[in-house]
Amino acid sequence: MNKTYVIAVSLMIFVIPFIGFFAEHIAQHISLTFGLFAKWFIFSAAGLRLFVAGIKQTVQPSFTAKNISYSRHGQLRGSAGTGIC
Repeated sequence: MNKTYVIAVSLMIFVIPFIGFFAEHIAQHISLTFGLFAKWFIFSAAGLRLFVAGIKQTVQPSFTAKNISYSRHGQLRGSAGTGIC
């Protein structure tokens, strides 16, 4: 497993939700509740992670072809960015 990947996923799952949770608590004077933490966890762990994965796939489509699609030549059928709305 790639060290950069582990660090990025760890940040998006553990660090960023806590930073957003406490920053919103301090800035907006909202009580510390599970709902507030869940909002930041879902945003960071799901939304932000999927957004970053989509950017990586658009910028570097050969990564997807080699590692996920098991293409021998690293070529995708279609063009990069066809799934972007």
